Amino acid sequence: MRRLGRRDRRYLRDHLIGLGPNGRRMRFCGQPSNEVISDYVDAIDWRHAVLIGQFDGAQLVGVAELFPTLPRWARCAELAVSVSRDWRGKGLGAALTEAALTHAQDHRIRRVTLLISPENQAMLAVAEHQGARLLPVADMVVARLRLRAVPNPVLQGIKAIVAMALPPWGRAARAV
Repeated sequence: MRRLGRRDRRYLRDHLIGLGPNGRRMRFCGQPSNEVISDYVDAIDWRHAVLIGQFDGAQLVGVAELFPTLPRWARCAELAVSVSRDWRGKGLGAALTEAALTHAQDHRIRRVTLLISPENQAMLAVAEHQGARLLPVADMVVARLRLRAVPNPVLQGIKAIVAMALPPWGRAARAV
């Protein structure tokens, strides 16, 4: 499992096209054509998106796509997960979701949303296991996750240095 980059576009394109009709419906909540999928991959903003993939040899068999939503200060992201047919039911979707959520949490993202097809029972179970709130909306389920804040070790270190540098009366005043 590793983070994907711009150079991995062909692997992502091949993976998404190879999902087949059922897999495409699960991933995209619809049936996009090969051309639409290719355009989707070409439009990814690799500077801000985080894609984590699992390979079997040279074949990408699963991917978690984490896209920060605008405005960035809102600290929200959308997550999508897809797993190749032969790899479904083996826990790969859950592992990819966990990796993406850990990355999101480490980068101070507080809320993650997933749009899930109601027939995608595996992904609904993964979202529930992660503590998501599931909301049926039209022909999909919106899963909302709140991530807990992780202390930034650099910021914690700076605060400790500043606290030690304050004179004793300054520390007492700051504690109040």
